Amino acid sequence: MRAFQQRAHVFWECPCAKTVIQCVRERLGGAPVSPVQVWLLSPPPHSMGESGWFVLALAALNAMLKLRGVFESGGAELVRGKASDLLDRAWQDFLASQF
Repeated sequence: MRAFQQRAHVFWECPCAKTVIQCVRERLGGAPVSPVQVWLLSPPPHSMGESGWFVLALAALNAMLKLRGVFESGGAELVRGKASDLLDRAWQDFLASQF
């Protein structure tokens, strides 16, 4: 990946990162989410608890990292489906760990 593409991906200017963050926004009822909030694990103002936000933000960063190549081969819909699965699995694991 060229330096410019990497920079675009890291700063959410690439279509893959935008698609993943849209999945995050959907889980927050459409609440706005900034790159700083995800990178620094700083929860945006909404009803989700801090530990839940940590799980969601880390799952989003993981999805962005893992799905970079998927966008080029399958487009936004494939990324959306896989990102949703990753976010859902992370959330279910988190809920299962709460006694």
